[in-house]
Amino acid sequence: MKRLIFLSMLIVVVTMTHASIGTWKTYMAYGEIMDISAGNTQVFVLATNDLYSYNTVDMSITEYNKVKNLSDVKITHISWNKSAKRLTVVYDNSNIDLITENEEVTNVADIYTKSTTDDKTINHIYDFSHYAYLSANFGIIKLNVKSAEISETYNLGKQVSKVAVSNGAIFALLSDGSVLSAPLTSNLLDKNNWQPTSSYDPSIFNDNKEDWNKWYPVVSQINLHAPKYNNFGYIKIYDNKLYTCGGGCYTSMDLHRPGTIQVMDSGGQWTFFQDDLESITGYRCIDIHALDIDPTNRSRVIVGGRTGMYEFLDGKFVRPYSNDDGSMLQTAAPVDPTNKTYVVVKALKYDKKGNLWCFNSMAPKVNLLEMQRENENVSWKNHFKQALVFDNSMALQNVVSMMFDSRDYLWFCNDHWNVPSLYCYIPSEDKLYSYTLFVNEDGTNVQPTYVKCITEDKDGNMWVGTDKGPLMLEPSEFTNPNPVFQQIKVPRSDGSGLADYLLSGVSITGIAIDGAGRKWFASETNGVYLISEDNYEQIFHFKFDNSPLLSNNIESIAINDVTGEVFFGTDKGLCSFMGDATAPQEELNEDNVWAYPNPVTPDYTGVITVTGLTKDAQIKVVTPTGYVIAEGISNGGTFVWDGNDRKGKRVASGVYSVLAATADGNEGVVCKIAIIK
Repeated sequence: MKRLIFLSMLIVVVTMTHASIGTWKTYMAYGEIMDISAGNTQVFVLATNDLYSYNTVDMSITEYNKVKNLSDVKITHISWNKSAKRLTVVYDNSNIDLITENEEVTNVADIYTKSTTDDKTINHIYDFSHYAYLSANFGIIKLNVKSAEISETYNLGKQVSKVAVSNGAIFALLSDGSVLSAPLTSNLLDKNNWQPTSSYDPSIFNDNKEDWNKWYPVVSQINLHAPKYNNFGYIKIYDNKLYTCGGGCYTSMDLHRPGTIQVMDSGGQWTFFQDDLESITGYRCIDIHALDIDPTNRSRVIVGGRTGMYEFLDGKFVRPYSNDDGSMLQTAAPVDPTNKTYVVVKALKYDKKGNLWCFNSMAPKVNLLEMQRENENVSWKNHFKQALVFDNSMALQNVVSMMFDSRDYLWFCNDHWNVPSLYCYIPSEDKLYSYTLFVNEDGTNVQPTYVKCITEDKDGNMWVGTDKGPLMLEPSEFTNPNPVFQQIKVPRSDGSGLADYLLSGVSITGIAIDGAGRKWFASETNGVYLISEDNYEQIFHFKFDNSPLLSNNIESIAINDVTGEVFFGTDKGLCSFMGDATAPQEELNEDNVWAYPNPVTPDYTGVITVTGLTKDAQIKVVTPTGYVIAEGISNGGTFVWDGNDRKGKRVASGVYSVLAATADGNEGVVCKIAIIK
């Protein structure tokens, strides 16, 4: 009995740290407080375009997000309406939510969904009685906050910055500084009733700072254990931690995102690398696109982006690598060679020995570089290859997605329309293979405009993400002078005998392989796809409008093979989905096989997960009296049971045994699950 009590205590701890299969999470930033609006007991805080509230009675914190209750992402304005007792939440796309203090959310999407050529951007909220007047780039929206409906829309044909009501009249401050006014009793739908005026008190347009002044000293001290920024252009799982950097440097634009490195540990705690680098280096650290950890010293992290490379130890800045500090890095041509803000390194990767490989895009005299380290002394090698030169004058313009495969071959892509291409470098032979033509198995030249990413599947095939869809290169084709790329054909289910290319025309921005060998494809405009290991079945297609996914524009993707959690870095922030596949174990070990949640309490209705299994393990769930009520095959290292018997009925209370054996049936372990009804 004492042992059972101990196990139950241990199980509760495990349950708290593992989300159920199929659940979503958001990891929103609250680094910059933008506005504060106080209700009766809740103080609502808009921070980094996200929302949370502080309860003035019990000092609890409530976070609001798309997974939990909100209709959209990227909030621009909030305002508490005292008469209606609701918070008006305005998003950057003009969508609107109304929130009560007990977290009831009502969506008002009329403006968002309205088809019009007018600019619907909302600039300000002004509350008067139970109405909220929304200043927009086309005029004014009168929102009845109490009944959650748009009462009237005043199309003035001018950009309105703010609205105020005073002495029976309504005033509109325009973007050019002029003011229009009309009596509240007049027909405000008629723009002719809005007349220019200079007869008003300018202070009517002043924002009320009472809530800010009272509550900022309080909420600014709250630690929400969240990221600082919603920028996740590159993400990577290492040692059960999520390493992220912002991205922001693209072929057509630079977003100037802060170069902060944000790391989340397995307990959900965020830490941030030292980011006051401009005061040390003299130039801005922005648009970081690549990151890797030194396998010989896991506290050493090197990142790269638009402004060169940076080295950190335990999160502390050590040194920069730029164009005049002993490294071989050069400024992008034809920029001034002394310019440190355009030393482009968007691809880097450590090899097993701890040598760092990187590509200096657009450099005039170098391209593929290797940095070797002996103690704290570094030396550089330029593995210059003419095939990596564009227009005979500089290195390829936008090399990304550098990786070593299982053969220790170094792969990278050129994500640029001038030379959309893929490369394989074999360090042991100093040999480079270039892939600039992408001919499929039907002899068709797919010829993408962009080659964005590459990864290796469980069978050693290389998967390439392009703007024309995913392509696969088999190992037998690596050294072929005229390689054939597989554009996987998926048979139609209409009996026609025809097939379609897998995700043809979908711009693929990232590819990740889960523990079951399935492919997660991130896209530029179509969200995320999960495709079966045999490539023929679409298991999921997550989009903004059918899931809690924050955006259809996925900038990065990574899978935690220990937990099965799949992370999506979007242009609106970071979210995740708890997948049903983890990396399989080499052998079954009773100490590593366990289930969660365990015990299963009466209020739990989700699936029960068994993890720590080998690939294709044979699973049987057995009752206390010895009957097999469920069985199946593991997904990678995971098996999921719905808690029902063979007839689909929820099982009774008791301790159930999970019998696990390897695919060949040679080994076996037992895991116990306690179910309480």
